[in-house]
Amino acid sequence: MQNFDFITFIQIFGSSSLGCALVNLWWSFYLHRSGEKEKKMKAGHVYFEIHDVMADFVVACSSRIGAINSCLFQFDDNGEEYSFPKLNNISLSLPQNGSWKEISVGVVQKTRRISKRFSRTDTWIRTLYKREEWVEVDQAYELEIQRLSFYGVEACNLIDEIESLTPIEHEDLSVYKNIFVEKLKAVEDSFKKNPDKLIIPELKERFSKNAG
Repeated sequence: MQNFDFITFIQIFGSSSLGCALVNLWWSFYLHRSGEKEKKMKAGHVYFEIHDVMADFVVACSSRIGAINSCLFQFDDNGEEYSFPKLNNISLSLPQNGSWKEISVGVVQKTRRISKRFSRTDTWIRTLYKREEWVEVDQAYELEIQRLSFYGVEACNLIDEIESLTPIEHEDLSVYKNIFVEKLKAVEDSFKKNPDKLIIPELKERFSKNAG
């Protein structure tokens, strides 16, 4: 009985059509697995960036509410009320890399919606404030607190969703979220008593649905 020649077997197997097909199949599988792994890594980085941006945004919203509460009744050097536009707006800078397509469509949609609508409502409030006969400074501040609270909660919810989809470590933002929820509850209670109360469009839509 001849000894089994492994090298010869490999050469014959590799030169056969079956062998070539199996090698190609293995190589395709390897490339697919490598590609999937790379996609997951890219997605993970995007999720982390969004998570990080939203966490900073939540803290910034809370800090701004505190700043508004502290300066609402202050006066400037000329004895005039502290002007609403003097408070710098919060910038929500989203990741600009090209890997958005690798992550959940729902997360992409919610992230972009928070960014666009947060900015849009800021413009709405400032437009009202410029028309002095419509909104006084204290009313503008109240609307701003509503905006910060509403989107602070939205950001907290998005962070929770991202943490449920990824191994990103949980970040406890409950203290901030509780502040936002408390503010929104006060607005809702006030709105129920006075439906003509001026509130941001997002809350008016929500409260109207709840009432219906």
